[in-house]
Amino acid sequence: MAVTARAALVLAALGAATSARADDDGYCQRVQGVAAADAALGLSPAVFGSVGYVEAPATTAAPDPTANDTRVTLGVSYRFTGAVEGLVTRARAAADCRRHQAEVAIGDAARAQALAARAEVLDAALAETDALLARVRADVAARRATAPELTALELRVADLQALAAATTAERGRLPAGEAAPVPRALARLQAADAEVERREASLRVLRAFDLSARVGYDSLAGQDDDSPYFAVVSASVNLGVLWQVVGNRDAAAGRRRMLERAPAGAGNRARLEAELAAERDRAASTAALVDELDRQHRELKGLGGDASRRIAQTVWFDLVRMRAEHAYLAAHVAALATILGEAAP
Repeated sequence: MAVTARAALVLAALGAATSARADDDGYCQRVQGVAAADAALGLSPAVFGSVGYVEAPATTAAPDPTANDTRVTLGVSYRFTGAVEGLVTRARAAADCRRHQAEVAIGDAARAQALAARAEVLDAALAETDALLARVRADVAARRATAPELTALELRVADLQALAAATTAERGRLPAGEAAPVPRALARLQAADAEVERREASLRVLRAFDLSARVGYDSLAGQDDDSPYFAVVSASVNLGVLWQVVGNRDAAAGRRRMLERAPAGAGNRARLEAELAAERDRAASTAALVDELDRQHRELKGLGGDASRRIAQTVWFDLVRMRAEHAYLAAHVAALATILGEAAP
């Protein structure tokens, strides 16, 4: 019964992990793809052309009524400020990707490290349960133990298997590749978010400027024109750029407050510090319980006798669950300390 239940739970967990897990959440690919598409327009020249009728003024006392006044214009234009905008757009996307990666490192990587520590304890304990079940089944066959005792043991093993399967499923729902938190991920998130704002401010400023060049061919049919070619460089500045300084400064200050004060945001340092303090308290409590249960288990094993052995088995299962919880909390504390740039206890 226990083996069948264990197989079903593990298969269910692996199925959930396969359906929910992806090698990449696609965020960086999307923002960089959008930036590349936008930048392509700014970095490339434009081809223009026009054909139309123009009523040309008479240049002689008796103009030719059959003169062809069709005007043809062809050429290429290039915005130098557009090229700069394209480069800044790409840089903004790269900063946004780094911001997202740091945000993921704060949340998912910390949980991934904690879940991996819990899974290690549970896997080691489940490896011992097979021998434990075999021994009790032999005792039942030899009438040294009862069938209800075997059933109770199988139920406790099934509880551990269920916890291990739930841990596996939760790990599977996390993005792949986040094996460990990035040191000082919070500082990296803040720096990347500030860079995103700076790049966006640069794009707003660049829209006030225009520096472009046009070269081409311009001909009016029927007119003698020894040089129909032209080249023009033009520049303009929107005076509103003078008032952008205050707006961009306010935007940067507001973005910092948004990042730092969002109640559930990854950049809320106060929330992360409070979570770290709470997890440290819980880790200390579970460490004391682990020590106490370990002491009781050793003493019961040393007493000998069937009754003491059965009680020791019960205590062992409680000890395993508490060790798994403590491993989770200790790893989570270490991960949060790494993210905040603090020293883990």
